[in-house]
Amino acid sequence: MARRRPAKDDDDAPPGAPTGALRVSALDLRARLAAAPPAPCYLVSGEEAFLRAEALAALTALPGAEVGEVEAASASLAAILDEARTLPFLGQRRVVVVRGASDLVAEHADALLAYLAAPPEAATLVLEAAKLDRRRKGAKALLERVALVDCEPPDAAGLMAFIRARARAHGGELARGADVALLERLGGHDVALSALDAEVQKLVTAAPGPVTAQRVAALASVGSSEESFALVDCIARGDVGATLGKLQTILRDGLVTGAERARDPSAIAFILLGILRWDLGRLLRGRAMLEAGRRSSEITSELKVYRDKDRFLARLRRASRDELGRRHEWLRQADAALKSGGTAFPVLTTLLVRLARCERPAPAHARA
Repeated sequence: MARRRPAKDDDDAPPGAPTGALRVSALDLRARLAAAPPAPCYLVSGEEAFLRAEALAALTALPGAEVGEVEAASASLAAILDEARTLPFLGQRRVVVVRGASDLVAEHADALLAYLAAPPEAATLVLEAAKLDRRRKGAKALLERVALVDCEPPDAAGLMAFIRARARAHGGELARGADVALLERLGGHDVALSALDAEVQKLVTAAPGPVTAQRVAALASVGSSEESFALVDCIARGDVGATLGKLQTILRDGLVTGAERARDPSAIAFILLGILRWDLGRLLRGRAMLEAGRRSSEITSELKVYRDKDRFLARLRRASRDELGRRHEWLRQADAALKSGGTAFPVLTTLLVRLARCERPAPAHARA
């Protein structure tokens, strides 16, 4: 999945800055609302559905909130703003949530700006827009007047922060290394945030005390991506037998892609080719960095190598550019064979045996 830098928080805004200087991540929103009065309008924007749901839950849980929800596609802007201007009957603040508001924001930015020029004191308008064309003049102006809640998918560091934040939200905490262990257990950076959250809740409530890496290993689920990366680990060790055994397990059990489990051998083969290309890409980049004199710590950090760092660096030192070029050609041949109707198991077996044998350290007499 795509990753981006974390949102800028509104603590960075200078005194007297316009409302648009308010920027807060979805995970920090509850703390922000507890520390300061709510803004007249929030734009909950970003492609991560879990974070949008969290942001909406925080905003609709405001103390004394009288909540109304509408779908932008089935309500006029005039009706939405009339709802926002209506005084709360029993509560202290009217909160109007407009779902699916991407088109509404794009088409009616000027009218929304006019509303925000004199917003009702006891109302908060919440616009949920998964995608927003920020290049349009009206959208740019609106972003200077609303509080933007960032719900974009987190980057690598953001995923670690997400795991720790969800542990606190569920009333627990993580011991050192537990966040990395959980992420790797579930399959790396492509795991859904909802799956991460469910695992964190399970681990926090399983026993008292901080969640340790040992508890993660004992109780956390194993994602299909983890199976794919385990195959890469077997190859990296040069263990042909373990590599073929892992391949058989994957072909037997299938791989989860999105909400479905792929069981067709050809579909699984193309998924595995993608993982192997990713691994080769890391090796090519790492080899170039090594030849450029970059430090080992810089290489593993930039390439996001979280475990078995010494083994990865050893792979880089063993693999020449010519050798990596041959691996690229083997991947191309396997891809062509599968697209020509080749049977998945023999095509993958040939490829994986070649790749694993490349990883075996040369005998001492050959290095002399």
